[in-house]
Amino acid sequence: MAVIFGPAYANTPLILGFLVLAAACLALLTLTGAVALAADHHRLNILGWCVALVVSVVIMLLPVCLETRTVASLVVGPLL
Repeated sequence: MAVIFGPAYANTPLILGFLVLAAACLALLTLTGAVALAADHHRLNILGWCVALVVSVVIMLLPVCLETRTVASLVVGPLL
C-alpha cells in the first residue's frame, strides 16, 4: 500500500494481522447469520447485523487513533 499511496500510508504487520482477525470475525457473523436463517430465526439474524452496525459506528466515533478505531470496530462489532 505504501508503494501506491506513498510512505505516509504504511501499515505494520501487527495491524494487518488484526485486520485478518477482523475478517474472521465478520465471517463468523455471516456464518451464524446463515445458520439463524436456516433455523427460521430471521429476527435474530437482523438483530445480529444491527447490533454489529451500531457497535461499529459507536467505536468509530471514539476519539482514538484511526488504526485503533478501525480494528476495534471491525473486531468487536461482529463479535457482539
